[in-house]
Amino acid sequence: MGRGFRALVAGVCISGMLAGDITVGNGGSGVAMAATPTYVEWLRAAPSQPRTVWVGGELQCRNSASDGSGNCPGWAMRSLDGGTTWMDASAGLARADAAYGGQGCSYTRAPAVLDPMGKQIAIEEDGGCASASSTYTIVLYSRDAGSRWTAVTTNSQDGGYGAGAGAPAFSSLPPYTLWVVDTSADSDTIEAAWLKNGSLNDGANPAAAIAGSSGDDPILSLVPDPRSASGVLANTESYVAFSPRNGSRWRLVTAPPKVKVFSVARDLAMPGGLIATSRGKRFPEDRRWYSTNDGATWSAGVCAGDYKGICPLATVASASASAPAWAFNHAGVWTYLGHAGADGKASVTLPVAPALVLDVRGLLGAATPLYILSSGTMGAVHGSLYRSLDGGSTWARLTLPIPVLK
Repeated sequence: MGRGFRALVAGVCISGMLAGDITVGNGGSGVAMAATPTYVEWLRAAPSQPRTVWVGGELQCRNSASDGSGNCPGWAMRSLDGGTTWMDASAGLARADAAYGGQGCSYTRAPAVLDPMGKQIAIEEDGGCASASSTYTIVLYSRDAGSRWTAVTTNSQDGGYGAGAGAPAFSSLPPYTLWVVDTSADSDTIEAAWLKNGSLNDGANPAAAIAGSSGDDPILSLVPDPRSASGVLANTESYVAFSPRNGSRWRLVTAPPKVKVFSVARDLAMPGGLIATSRGKRFPEDRRWYSTNDGATWSAGVCAGDYKGICPLATVASASASAPAWAFNHAGVWTYLGHAGADGKASVTLPVAPALVLDVRGLLGAATPLYILSSGTMGAVHGSLYRSLDGGSTWARLTLPIPVLK
């Protein structure tokens, strides 16, 4: 392994505390009451294998930092069968935290990032103690769907002062390479890096695209090139840059017409495409630009599923390329095609009011899982997970085994 890695093995710790509907002895329906407030805060499903689904959050607190002394610990679980059975990955993640600053220190974890097939998973963790010299960023990484974990950290010899690896992103093309931002102490060097054969390989900073630049600019996020397995785009504070090969050489991406500051993301509706969003206030909130040539040229439009000038909370594609996708907002569920706005209400009955929907994942299609994470409280469990296997006609509330604090 390279300098940026230490092996951590995830254990399985399934407790008797359940979040959701259960069957009691007399055959009726009951609810298991969690002894500790349990927050279900995020939901992810593998884009090409939606039966692989992850959920996670925290115990005791909502969107808070763990203090490393057993308060507000993070948890995460994975199912390979669409939510029928679950594996608890929390023990492996807890050991990762203990090895990298969880001993009397605080940490926060971002929602998981999955590769298209659901075999690789990455979770960013940021933490530290009272002094700046102890602050760090790591990516908790598994290449076997959460059974074993590796902590990805910086290749720099110096730790602390914010050093580490963060902002994980997987390529949408085989071999689904993991990209991270490798930052040294005090941000002296900031590089786009990729994982290969267990080692972190550094590229260069996207400031190399600017003539005469001698510094390193902060990288807000990385977008693996949707047209090439070795390419990557970097969103920085003031520009977007593109590297066609492993982050070694960079060029500036042309901004859409009249746009000064923007960011890009992968276009899920167009293979190989990019979406640009202005970070200024000059344009309507639903304005988007689309490119199929790595940002060389752009065409203006609106966000996919736009409804009366409002972009959707979440969109779900159909398993059939010719069938409409769905856009979810607080007014309901709407159908749309490609990059168009909403063209009508979807024929679906949601398990909760639209205003309670927090996230939607999966695919539309016969026997293809579709998931909804909603707000709401049942006992001490905050957040509910629902699944449909018939394109949204019927829904079941899923049961999640949650670890109990000792």
